[in-house]
Amino acid sequence: RDAFDGVYREFGAIAGDARKDLDALKPPAEAADQHGEMLAGLEELETAFDGIRGQVRDATTPGDLGKVVEAASQSAEVESAQDRVTAACAALQATADANAIEVDLNCGG
Repeated sequence: RDAFDGVYREFGAIAGDARKDLDALKPPAEAADQHGEMLAGLEELETAFDGIRGQVRDATTPGDLGKVVEAASQSAEVESAQDRVTAACAALQATADANAIEVDLNCGG
């Protein structure tokens, strides 16, 4: 159980660190909406992983833990948050490109 808790804690920490780093940036006006959307998506992702951690800690048997991990791998909350982050990243990249800002956000896909 501790190992799975650690994995989901690390996933949440990665999203949280990215959110904090992004929040420290002051976007130009033309990117403010996409910047806010990216922050919101990262916060959703962090919250989703925290929720999974709670379920991991509540699991009392190996079978319960297996069900939690299986459900986590198909989590609609995580998928929705990841989609939101990816879409916001692509929108930020498009805004940068349209304004001749040299940056590669490496949005994936």
